[in-house]
Amino acid sequence: MLYVTFNRSRPGIKATLLLLTLGALSTVLAGQERHPADAQRPKILDEAVQGFDNKAVPLVPTLLSIAETYHIPIGIEKVTPSALSSALPVRLDKGTIGDLMDLCVSQLPDYAWKTEKGVIIVYGPSELADPSNLFNLRIPDFSVRNSTLNDANNLLRSLVLSAPGPRATTPTPPNRAVGMGGDSPGIGALEEKHVDITLKDATVREILDQIVALSDTAGQPVAWIANVPPERLNQPTSGGLWRLVPVGRPAPKH
Repeated sequence: MLYVTFNRSRPGIKATLLLLTLGALSTVLAGQERHPADAQRPKILDEAVQGFDNKAVPLVPTLLSIAETYHIPIGIEKVTPSALSSALPVRLDKGTIGDLMDLCVSQLPDYAWKTEKGVIIVYGPSELADPSNLFNLRIPDFSVRNSTLNDANNLLRSLVLSAPGPRATTPTPPNRAVGMGGDSPGIGALEEKHVDITLKDATVREILDQIVALSDTAGQPVAWIANVPPERLNQPTSGGLWRLVPVGRPAPKH
């Protein structure tokens, strides 16, 4: 709240103060009109893209290709049969990473994307808003010390599996349609670097974002991908709610 007292006997000062007040208020209002995510928009989203052509592969491998080509940490929370198997021509002669992401998600129904702590998340708006979605589950205290990213991933899996809520009656086998190996846990290069991670009251999504963001420095960039269809995001399974998938070659050892 901004309070200004005007001196009626000095009209010049009054006018000056009025202009300053209006200027300050316009600045505040302009700041309110900006989307909260704008201030955190990663610079990578403005990186130039020229001559992108995905050769009409499905959405999920297209997103993994974008992550690898442009070194973008990514999480894919919504995985449908169409996203895994339907041809999706994506061509961008000239634009930005943000334009490319818009083009990708616009071609399938009920898909959207956003950035979260520097990680691009591809999701379904209805699933994102669903409190029973386990990616929305909050972990009061997530902490690993001098541990590998595989250790962090395993801890998170165990916390989700032990969370109260519906349970699947049968294991969900890993979906191999992406055509890439390295299902979580156990990506070898993630054992190369030990890290400390401490997050309070963070969602499962936010913790996965942290793991993915650190994976590049650990020597193996990975993306996290939902391992179940959207309608089963509220059911932890022995097959895993998500998996980690490499999006580039491991860094050479020195």
